Amino acid sequence: MKISVDVLLKDLVCWIYQELPVPVPVRTRLPPELFGEALMVQEFLQAFGEAFDLKDEFPDGVSLGKSEVSLIRNLLFHTGYCCLYDKEPRSSGGSAG
Repeated sequence: MKISVDVLLKDLVCWIYQELPVPVPVRTRLPPELFGEALMVQEFLQAFGEAFDLKDEFPDGVSLGKSEVSLIRNLLFHTGYCCLYDKEPRSSGGSAG
């Protein structure tokens, strides 16, 4: 079966042309290098939230704003702890002591 060039070109031409919307900058307190990772966490929570019963703890869902506040508090706690005591941040696991 031979396909003509006209058919291929017709498929490449977009007949319904629409202008792209003007982008709106995202305002966040997250460092730019962590923004993509925060979005991946949001996508994960949206996809698998039911498996973790997130509706019990977060009936309105987990917004990027709520995640941002939590991440910033955690980041400030760990960097403040490190600066004040000149120590490595505590890991979430392991034994105390």
